Amino acid sequence: MSQCLYLPASELPQLIGKTLGPSDWKDVTQEVIDQFGQATGDQQWIHVDPVRAAKESPFRRKTVAHGYFTLALIPGFFFSLLEVEGCRLIVNLDASDVRWPAPVRIPSRVRLHAFVQDVTAFESGMDLHLQMTIEIEGQARPALEAKTTYRYYVRSAPQTEATPSASTPDQ
Repeated sequence: MSQCLYLPASELPQLIGKTLGPSDWKDVTQEVIDQFGQATGDQQWIHVDPVRAAKESPFRRKTVAHGYFTLALIPGFFFSLLEVEGCRLIVNLDASDVRWPAPVRIPSRVRLHAFVQDVTAFESGMDLHLQMTIEIEGQARPALEAKTTYRYYVRSAPQTEATPSASTPDQ
C-alpha cells in the first residue's frame, strides 16, 4: 500500500527533485472503460466493443482504455500520494507534453509515479510542477507521460481585531 506524504505548504520546495510514489495499483476493467465512454460520449469500438476488438484490434485483440481516461486518473492517484496542509484550494493549472507511449489493454492494472520538477511561489500560494508517469503492470513502456502543474492556494493567517494598547492615554 502506498504512503501518503502529509506536508505543510511551506515545505513544498523541499520536494524538488524527488519522486512521489508509486501509488497503489488500480484495476482498469471493461466496466470502468464503458462508464467513461458513456460519460464522455467516446464510444469508439476500440474501447467499448470487446467482440469487435477480438476480431479487429491491433492491440492483441483486446479493447484499450481511452487515452483521456488514463490522463483523468492523475488527480486521484496524485492526491493519494501527497496531501498539502494549510491550503484553502488546490486546482489543476495545466497539463502539457502529454504522451501515450503504450495502450492500456483491458483488463490491466496501472499506477502513478510523480517527479517534482519545480515549485514556484505566487502571491497567495505555490505552483507544484510535476512529471507524471502512469505505468502498466508487466509492461516496459508507460501508459502515459505528462507534465502537470497543481496550484496550491495557501490559507492566510486569521485576521485578528486590533485591541487597544495598555499604554496611558494621550494627554
